[in-house]
Amino acid sequence: MIQRRPSPETRLVVRIGVIGEESKNLGPDMPNTAIVAKIQEVLVKIREIVNAIHDRCKGLYAKDNPTLRIISPLGAGAELIVTREAIQKRFGFELQCLLPVEHEEYKKKFLAAESYALFDELWDTDSVKVELDGPLDDKPAAREAVGQAVLRQCDVLIAVWNGESGEQGEPGAVVMEAISRNIPVIWVNSLPEHEICLWERGLNPGEPPRKTALNFLLDRLKPIFAMPPTISSKPLERFLSEKQPKPIPIYRAFRNFVAHGWKKHLEEADREALNDSDEPPADRWATLAEPNNHIGQKLRDGCQVHLERADHLANAYGDIYRSLFIVTYALGAAAVLSAFFGIYYPKRLHWIFWIELALITTILILVWLGNKRLHLHERWIDYRLLAEGFRQMQYLIPLARVTPAFEVPAHLEEDPGRTWFNWYFRAVARELGMTSARIDAAFLATYRKVLADAVKGQVKYHAKTSAMMELAHHRLHSAVVKGLFPATLVACLLHLLPEENVGNWLGELFTALAILLLSLCAVVLPAVGAAVEGISHQGEFERISRRSKALRARLSALLSNLSSSERAMSSKELGAQAEYFCQIQLLEQADWRAAFVTKPLTPP
Repeated sequence: MIQRRPSPETRLVVRIGVIGEESKNLGPDMPNTAIVAKIQEVLVKIREIVNAIHDRCKGLYAKDNPTLRIISPLGAGAELIVTREAIQKRFGFELQCLLPVEHEEYKKKFLAAESYALFDELWDTDSVKVELDGPLDDKPAAREAVGQAVLRQCDVLIAVWNGESGEQGEPGAVVMEAISRNIPVIWVNSLPEHEICLWERGLNPGEPPRKTALNFLLDRLKPIFAMPPTISSKPLERFLSEKQPKPIPIYRAFRNFVAHGWKKHLEEADREALNDSDEPPADRWATLAEPNNHIGQKLRDGCQVHLERADHLANAYGDIYRSLFIVTYALGAAAVLSAFFGIYYPKRLHWIFWIELALITTILILVWLGNKRLHLHERWIDYRLLAEGFRQMQYLIPLARVTPAFEVPAHLEEDPGRTWFNWYFRAVARELGMTSARIDAAFLATYRKVLADAVKGQVKYHAKTSAMMELAHHRLHSAVVKGLFPATLVACLLHLLPEENVGNWLGELFTALAILLLSLCAVVLPAVGAAVEGISHQGEFERISRRSKALRARLSALLSNLSSSERAMSSKELGAQAEYFCQIQLLEQADWRAAFVTKPLTPP
């Protein structure tokens, strides 16, 4: 009945970005031993703090030593110095490089000749290398783009600069942006004395950044890497030791039966989309040159493993939960039917009350098992949102971007951002990091097709879901309003007819049978109608249909923008489109979660 799946243990990974002054701004005696010693002091302190966090998070991460990862744009001057020191054996940082342009062009346009040797040494290390498509003729804009990419990827920023505000792409501007994003900034003053401190937001809105001691970095990082005290770790432990349950197909069979013939109700555009049999290649990346030809495999080895695990678990528990609420409502109607015959034939069918008792007991046991023992409802909605987070990651990692935060509208009390699965998702995202890529014309063309394939798949899914759920809701509602309720009304009205007149018309035998049927309709049909409405309400057929219809329209507009325009798009433009796509999906899932989070299994 069950199949074991590997429980992924997540390593503690802390990402340290670096930004700094160019060589010409550091003085003629750079790099001097004083500032190198300060940089080493910072790296030692970071290692100590990360080890302390790892010790306090026992059971949350793998027992392996935590990984420190330096995210470096390898700029001439301070960035090269910090990177060189960080990857030394005594510190053991893992290196991931982010360049604003292709690395050979970067050397020519962005580095001085005296920096070539150190740059080549660092570039040739076994590391992840991402080469963006920044403008070659606009150095400030290219530096700004790579600075934004570093901030997306880091948990802490080391800034070696003189403390002055800067223009576009300069260290001061990047530091101010980091502080606005609430990223801790470790400042190493490039001026003599080389002060070290932690820069943070002002205590009140509008106040300038404030300086604090580097020791406060531990307090800043604990909320990021440790499980918040208000969140129970039991769901996480359950997920990590999870087995794959076998789905119960009752819900899918019921939905397919009720929504039979749904394709006829599709609009012409949706019918054409669903009939489109053009399947995208299994791996569009494989035809590209190094290093882009490995992107597909990297995503399968990383995101896809986590996605499949969470997705399969969510599907299984969703099927079990939905099947059980259909079963409980059906058993409730069956209990009313048993009670009716027990009351109608109290002497001959008195034993039937035992059947009613068994049905009610079964309902209570199923509700208790589903809610208290198996946590079906909780597992389903948590695993589904976790899976969707991993699904979006595979479209953002190639562009060195990250999935938008789980957010919900302010009027919804349930905040997915403060849950175990959001913490776990962020931990996995940090561990996976970036993948090597050279963002050239071939990359951008391929990525655009990959993103369009993903959007098209979601358009098809929501077209199908909208049509099926709308038809299912309409038929269930019509069955109650046009069938069960009128039948009950007719039965009640016929009951008002004098029994002696009915006996004269039908005879004694048929009169007794008619009275039995009328009583049955008057008592049992309302229970059946309530069960049907309960299933429709619990399944949120109408709400899912309306939401899928709205999402299909938004995604269709996005797909049209990606597919129809022949103009080449930059990584910045495609990144904005990808983040918009992911935001649509995550907001939809958050709304879906808000709809179902208050719907555990209940007695009918």
